[in-house]
Amino acid sequence: MARDAFVAECQVQKGEGIKEDFSFHQHGPLLYTGGYGRGFSEDVAQYIWITRGTRYQLPEAGLDTFARYVLDGAVWCIFENYYDPSVRGREITRGNDRPMGVPLSLLVLSNVPNPRREEAIGLAKSFHRTNPSYRMSTASLWSAIKDAPIPASLPAGHRHYWESDYTVHRQPSFFASLRMFSDRTKAAELIDGEGLASWHQSDGLLWVFLHGGDYVTHDVMATMDWLRLPGTTVERKQLKPAEGYDTPPRPAKRAFVGGVFTDTHGASAMELAAAASPLTAKKSWFFFDDEIVCLGSDIECPSSNTVETIVNQRTLTDAAAPLTVDGRVKPSSLPWSEEMSEAKWAHCEGIGYSFLEPQRVMAKREMQTGSWGALSETQKDTARSNPFLTLWIDHGAHATGASYAYAILPGKTAAQTEAYAAANEATILAHDSRAHAVGQNRGKMVGVVFWEPGSVGIVSADRACIAFYEETEDGLVLAVSDPTHQASTFHVTIAEPLTLVQAPAGVSGEVVDGKTVVTYRAENGRNYVARLARAH
Repeated sequence: MARDAFVAECQVQKGEGIKEDFSFHQHGPLLYTGGYGRGFSEDVAQYIWITRGTRYQLPEAGLDTFARYVLDGAVWCIFENYYDPSVRGREITRGNDRPMGVPLSLLVLSNVPNPRREEAIGLAKSFHRTNPSYRMSTASLWSAIKDAPIPASLPAGHRHYWESDYTVHRQPSFFASLRMFSDRTKAAELIDGEGLASWHQSDGLLWVFLHGGDYVTHDVMATMDWLRLPGTTVERKQLKPAEGYDTPPRPAKRAFVGGVFTDTHGASAMELAAAASPLTAKKSWFFFDDEIVCLGSDIECPSSNTVETIVNQRTLTDAAAPLTVDGRVKPSSLPWSEEMSEAKWAHCEGIGYSFLEPQRVMAKREMQTGSWGALSETQKDTARSNPFLTLWIDHGAHATGASYAYAILPGKTAAQTEAYAAANEATILAHDSRAHAVGQNRGKMVGVVFWEPGSVGIVSADRACIAFYEETEDGLVLAVSDPTHQASTFHVTIAEPLTLVQAPAGVSGEVVDGKTVVTYRAENGRNYVARLARAH
């Protein structure tokens, strides 16, 4: 009975559990890779180890699915041995985190025969390098692999988890994640009094981590302004606990939420209909190597409350850390605030910001006070404080047709940020109700969000979709998805003759009148990557 139960769980599920993209759902369509999914991986790993070599062991197919969940799902959500808060659900209200030791799932996958054993060993070594402590019960598992001639390694590149409206972008010096929601997923939950302030947890929440503990240690979560989460566009008003996500249905629904990606880059987009507000907006993100370009348009909110797009809200490791704007250092006193309507760029504590269009940028530096009790009825109301810098774009009251455009540059110095802004490395190719598009000139990459059929540059589409292409030595790598998750057939056309040399099932191509027409028979919001070559 136990074996049959584990076999049933170690496969892709239509409901809760492992999803097709190797994210994890619990309590309905709610992303929980770092919560219930973490407990799941520990339990399965124990079962695999206990039953190895017996008739009760997990069959090959189940072991393969579990390995893919751990290596293509869970590990991608962990930076410097801390889970991304966006995959932990209401567990982020339980207090400060500590860095994990090597997960049992990696230790077991490093010690049992499977096609990805070497990858698991490399990852286990990276975890141990960050936190060398381990449980005595797993000492033998670690001893068996620590001297293996396999170097430590970590995931790098880009992934979008279409089943969960969740995106990850990883570089050696930083980790970024994007949390969205659609009519297919749950934005947040309130259970046992946990999750009182998660109103905007999926409204385009863009975390940028330079260190794994940036937001999950030192009471940072307890002292954040939960009405100004990074990346979100919000109506600035106080909400009741769990307002908008305590009981279904939402006041409005949107299906257009999704993303595309090559191995290293990608684009994501969200047609936002706020759960507890009449606010609607079109939001997109373009992830290049060390820059994230953020566009918004069609921001509408027929209320007298101000609408804001939060560029970042970040605790300061040094309360007096210099904020440099267009080459001038702003005051470091607390509290401080300023409107910077003509700002071109800004920098503070290792992150640069480039403002790509004229917009009303607000900044403030202050000591913020809060408590864990404001997030969870199970926690205490003891006051905690941290210094924060917050940057946001003010769209005003009765917002109509508002927009924004900026780039976040993690790991940059002030000088590098200034150089980036002066060089215009990112080019906005479209920014209206029909399409959002950005070209990265240095890397010869272009991402396009077609909110409706149309053309941008050399790319056109006959239905709403997302496309991203990278130039190669002999052609293009093209990634496309249908964010509405409809079973649809549509066409993306490249305005030059190319030969389709590699494509997944459901994708075909032909040259018509000197243009390459790629046909997609898309399902479930999946990411379809094709390689196209130019004639020599």
